[in-house]
Amino acid sequence: MRDEFVRLDDRNVAILKPVIRGRDVDRYQLAPIEQFLILSKNGVNLPRDFPLLAEHLKSFGSSFLSRGAQGENWWNLRACAFYDDFERDRVVWIEMTNTPRFAVCPAGVYMLNTAYFLLPPPEWRAYALVALLNSSISAFFMKHSAQTSGMGVTRWFKEHVSQIPIPAASNPAENILFVLGWMRTKFAKSEAPFLEDLIDACAMECYFREHMAERDLLFHDTIAAHLATHAPGASDAEQRNFLVRLYQPLNAASHPIRNRLLRLTADSPDLLAVVKEEGRP
Repeated sequence: MRDEFVRLDDRNVAILKPVIRGRDVDRYQLAPIEQFLILSKNGVNLPRDFPLLAEHLKSFGSSFLSRGAQGENWWNLRACAFYDDFERDRVVWIEMTNTPRFAVCPAGVYMLNTAYFLLPPPEWRAYALVALLNSSISAFFMKHSAQTSGMGVTRWFKEHVSQIPIPAASNPAENILFVLGWMRTKFAKSEAPFLEDLIDACAMECYFREHMAERDLLFHDTIAAHLATHAPGASDAEQRNFLVRLYQPLNAASHPIRNRLLRLTADSPDLLAVVKEEGRP
C-alpha cells in the first residue's frame, strides 16, 4: 500500500515512515519491514498537503476521528518528545526473553511501544553496543538484577537494561565490538556461532582484563590486528569476503584465538565459566 500511495502522489514519501513492532526484533536482526506509519506530527496539514493519506485515515471511521490520543487536529499524532531520536541509529530490544535480543534499528525507522530503545552513550556506536548487550555478561547481569514473569522469564525493562555497566569505549575495544557486531548482524552465515563466542570473549575482556591476562586469555590486541583492514564502506561482497578471510584463520585448530576460546571456561572455572553458564538461556 505504501508504494501505491507514493505512486499516486510522490509527496507522500515524506511522511510515510517504516515502523517496527516488538515481534520484529530478534537477536542481531530485525524482520523485513512491512508496516509504515503516517508521520503526521503537529504542524502537518494532512488534508491540504497529503489528501490521499487524509482520505485513507478517514476510512477508519468516527472512532478513529474522535480518538483520545491525538494532536492538534484529528489527523495529527499526539506530541512526542523523542521523535528526533528515531532519526538516529539506536539499540532496540523486547521485554520478555531469557536470551538477550538486541538489534540495531537504523535511522529513519520508527517503533511502536511494544519494543524498547536506547541511544548509545558517547563514543559507543550502535553495532558495538548491540554486541556488548547480546553477550553473556549482559544476560548474567540481568539474571541477577531484573524481574521475572510468573513463568520465570526475564523481563528486560528499560530501567534495568540502563543499569548494565557500560565500560569506557577504550581503543581498540569499541572498534573490535563494532566490527564484530556489524559482521554478525549483516554478513554472518555459518560463522555466526564463532563470531558470538568471539564477541563474548571480547566483551569479557572489557570487564575482566587483569584476570584474563593472568591466564593468557586476552583477545583484543590479537583481534585488532586482524580487523585493521576492515572498511565499513566496502561493498557487501567485499565485506562478506572479509568475514570469510577473518574466520578461516582464527578458527583454525592451531590459531591462538581458537585455543583461547576453547580454554576460556576451563582456565577460569570460578569466574568466566560462571558468567558463561548463567548467561545462557
